[in-house]
Amino acid sequence: MMLNTDNEQIIDSHQSPINDKILAWVSNKVQADAIEQGDSTIPGGLAKFPADARIVESLFIHPTENTDSSIRFKAKQNWVGSVQKVEDTGIEVRFKDATTGGSDELAELEWDDINPDDRNLVRLGAIVYCSVGRMIRNGQVHNMQVIRLRRLASWTERDVDGIADEAEARMRSMGLE
Repeated sequence: MMLNTDNEQIIDSHQSPINDKILAWVSNKVQADAIEQGDSTIPGGLAKFPADARIVESLFIHPTENTDSSIRFKAKQNWVGSVQKVEDTGIEVRFKDATTGGSDELAELEWDDINPDDRNLVRLGAIVYCSVGRMIRNGQVHNMQVIRLRRLASWTERDVDGIADEAEARMRSMGLE
């Protein structure tokens, strides 16, 4: 939007439909107030009102991008492992280094280290991901370890039978029995 004044043209660098509506309302309000006070020197509203750029700019609140409120995690090291043993106190996982291809590591994880939503996924052979890195939240840097288990769709016997039936039907339709 461009605003003409007696002195110069002011370009609103924060164009938006909402700002345009606000400016139109202010323009109409200034015009109505001027007419009410017997001042007819503002027949075109703000388009001819000798406004100062600071006054017009102060009518708007311009949010700034606040990157401090974002949460980011940057992994420095990643491992992928499988559950080797499940015990009352926790689990034992054999991890493979997914970052540098280093040697395998055997780790004991306590139940408190595992997200409560993931605990029902723990069983022998379950895939476990472990990442160590930095989380940045609200400008603060936190060293963190993130452990999660792979979530896969579970197939029922009925699902598998249905897929097998569909495959057989397609093979018959192509003459590949």
